[in-house]
Amino acid sequence: MTANVTSFSIVIGMGGALDTVLPGVWGAILYFFLLIPMLCIWLHAEGILVLLRQDKDVARLAGKYLAMFAFGLPAFSFIIIAKRYFQEQGLFSVPTKIGTIVAGVNVLLTAILGFDGAPLATSISYNLVALGSIFWGWKIESEMRSAWHPLSMRALHPTGLGTLLTLGLGGVGQTASEWWAWELVGLAASLLGPTALAAQSVLLVSCSDTYQVPFALGIATSVRIGQLLELGRPRLAKLAAHAAILLGLVLALVFSAIFWIWRKKWAYLFNDDEDVATMVAAILPLVALFQVFDGNAAITATAGLRGLWTGLTVSLVLYCAVLGTILCLATNWEHEVAKVKARLRANPALLDAVESAGCLRGAQHESRGGRMGRNHCRLGFRSTYLSI
Repeated sequence: MTANVTSFSIVIGMGGALDTVLPGVWGAILYFFLLIPMLCIWLHAEGILVLLRQDKDVARLAGKYLAMFAFGLPAFSFIIIAKRYFQEQGLFSVPTKIGTIVAGVNVLLTAILGFDGAPLATSISYNLVALGSIFWGWKIESEMRSAWHPLSMRALHPTGLGTLLTLGLGGVGQTASEWWAWELVGLAASLLGPTALAAQSVLLVSCSDTYQVPFALGIATSVRIGQLLELGRPRLAKLAAHAAILLGLVLALVFSAIFWIWRKKWAYLFNDDEDVATMVAAILPLVALFQVFDGNAAITATAGLRGLWTGLTVSLVLYCAVLGTILCLATNWEHEVAKVKARLRANPALLDAVESAGCLRGAQHESRGGRMGRNHCRLGFRSTYLSI
């Protein structure tokens, strides 16, 4: 919970700034400044948790866990940038391939090292994925080198860093509000007793697993919309957004049906305790409804664990089903294209990055489809320069 609240949600949220444009060096510099306070918190987590009146043994183990986890935090931040970099070149499968290769090492180290193995294995895995991303981009996808922007003092320009920070704060607000709400519900559940805490763990793991599918869809949609805005194609960007909403709804209905049908047996996948299974079965109908709406909340505080999930579900409906969908459907995509072009005019380094990415994608398409690649590259330059 501490890792999610203090670091991971912020890093992933800031990574959203790289979806529309990809100034990799700026991202690295901004992450560097963000990591300093995060690492300080993690390395002194035991004392901080004791001050927050947590159990001393829990604080000691959490501090030990985070101290070992800190070894992998810089690599995790690099992975977020590398993912966006590969995705911007249309290489969506590369992070998955690298992660699949490293996953076996993670499982092995966790099994061998016990409690200490969980953070240490994950930290080692993050570093291996980071090294694998560098190797893949340098040796295997050598054509990507044409999109690499050389190190320059322009990366320290306040305008560029300010643009990235402004975009990133929006992503942090979205990600942190969602993640922190989950963790606050978990903290509240811990005050309701061990049975409620065990049931909350089952529910949280279940929702986290089903969340990965729409989350991946959201990343792909965000990258695709960013590319279309870069190319000055607002109608296609709007179509991509609407298609993602529809596909997300279909996936949510599938997960809802799974939770509803197997609600009485679901808890036994994690726990043999009858009381935990009964509590999970009582709350899973709310989780099934919850799947259709994804957001944050904590409204009721007096109805036990069921009350927490009722509040969470109600707020999801109010935000995602109403406000979030309205905002997406009402977006003026022509205005979004104009905003992208304005950022390019204000930041020459951004323009260089867009030119490199546009030409590289054009070269990749040309190698696969002849004229389509040349047209794509020309379109990228045309959409950028006509307004400048």
